[in-house]
Amino acid sequence: MKRYLTTLEGKPHRKIELVEEGDDSSNEPGLTFAPSERLGTAMLFRCVFVLCFLLFSTSAQAEEDRLLYRFSFVGCNRVGFEVDPVLNPSTANVEQLRNTFREVARATPKPSHLFLVGDLILGYTGYLSTVDQLQAWKRLYERSELKGSGVEMVPIVGNHEMLLSHQNATTKLWRDAPNPIAAKAWREVMKPLLKWRDGPTPNPPNLDSLTDTQEDLSFTVRDRGVLFVVLNTDTFIDNVTVGDIPLHWLEEQLLAAEQDDTISDVFVLGHKPLLKPDLEAAIIREPEIEPALKLLNASTKVRAFLAAHYHLWDMRPLPGGIPQVIAGNGGSPLKGPFIDPEVGYFGYTIVDLMESGKIVVESWGRPVPEPYSSDEPQPPATLRERRVIEPRRTF
Repeated sequence: MKRYLTTLEGKPHRKIELVEEGDDSSNEPGLTFAPSERLGTAMLFRCVFVLCFLLFSTSAQAEEDRLLYRFSFVGCNRVGFEVDPVLNPSTANVEQLRNTFREVARATPKPSHLFLVGDLILGYTGYLSTVDQLQAWKRLYERSELKGSGVEMVPIVGNHEMLLSHQNATTKLWRDAPNPIAAKAWREVMKPLLKWRDGPTPNPPNLDSLTDTQEDLSFTVRDRGVLFVVLNTDTFIDNVTVGDIPLHWLEEQLLAAEQDDTISDVFVLGHKPLLKPDLEAAIIREPEIEPALKLLNASTKVRAFLAAHYHLWDMRPLPGGIPQVIAGNGGSPLKGPFIDPEVGYFGYTIVDLMESGKIVVESWGRPVPEPYSSDEPQPPATLRERRVIEPRRTF
């Protein structure tokens, strides 16, 4: 496996020392103060002036920071197994999905893309049922404000589109397994929406041990200087393994981006996260987490790992410092701290790339209705979280 340049994050800070007159032991540039008994009014005013100047200049620079690029993402809009497919053939939380489509389409400035990071439908079923759910879901999109709005919708598979559960006859426990027939249904129904087909295949040398082509399940999306690397986090490598990602293919994409001077920022997306947000659930399988982290940290252009799967919103640094943002609050039954009505909300996430190199992540949300899948009109989303990712620094 190839290794890349390692990076250091953060900013170098200028050292400012307090030294007494006559003390020239410090070679660092700094501010020199007389001893306190000789510090006069003039020096005090001078210090206040300098501090005020720095504060106002910093504020002015922040206000002048210009937006260069914007996109949006969210995952997990499917409802639970209590759904009646006769009444809701799409198995989506329909009103929440319509609101998200409408609000993203009307956002100003308009995002370039809306990435739907898995669990669009309930799935976990056979071919015909998967086809029915996906066809109904696609009709919702085709009749929405998002279609034709100029925002490109990018559908991504999650475990509910790729897997099936089997119950052990003895233990009565349920265990997930690959469901290739569901992948067939996804390709057939969603084909008009799957415009990106540069993913890995089982052709030799097949370093990722694929049992089926992944060319349209893992793929890249490029727009101007931004590259999105999309991972199927339940890649088929046999009949039992779940949570697999195509590591060798990911390495190839990150290396190519590192060598491409026209690419400035890389975002990696996948339904399952690399790090659990203090809540138990399946993530990318254990043997692949550390190698994946090494690849992300070694690239100087990767800005964040974007995921869903957990039905909440969470942002925290991965080992090595790259942020992981989970936006699994698209409309599925909320989990963990988001069960609390005072905390949880349904919505979507907006990501802004600024001229300064900073990235602004905003989570927009609506109150959770009763029942959570209510078909009553819902209020517009409001800003719930705003976080800033500082520029990555290399030395």
